[in-house]
Amino acid sequence: MTENQARQHLEENGYAVIEQSEYEKLVRERQHLKTKIENQSDQTESGDNQSNSESVKIYQFKVNSGMSLSELASQLEELNIIDDAESFSQFMENNNYSRNVQLGEFELHNRLTYEQIANILTKMMMNRRAGEGLEGLLFCM
Repeated sequence: MTENQARQHLEENGYAVIEQSEYEKLVRERQHLKTKIENQSDQTESGDNQSNSESVKIYQFKVNSGMSLSELASQLEELNIIDDAESFSQFMENNNYSRNVQLGEFELHNRLTYEQIANILTKMMMNRRAGEGLEGLLFCM
């Protein structure tokens, strides 16, 4: 079986096939976000409840055909799912998510990280709950 045949077979069976360097980048990003969440938890436990006291708000978000990344990000910002449309757009571009956004309706909430939103919008989470690790999801070549 050639490399292309193996890649095609895996993709047809629901796997995302990425290069080792991209996988390592995702692992680093995940660790960074995990540390960030832990720091926020520490602040909450020490009585600093400013932004963390905000209740979770769930939205049905629809990605339509022809929708640009800037339109998508602006709508997410208007719904208060993200805090900065430009920063989110940059994250999507820099991490190669922007070209993989899928059409459809997505359930999002205002406590998701950029990475979690990107995974949901590109359907890379594959029935995983937001916030779970990416181990076992990716096949690296």
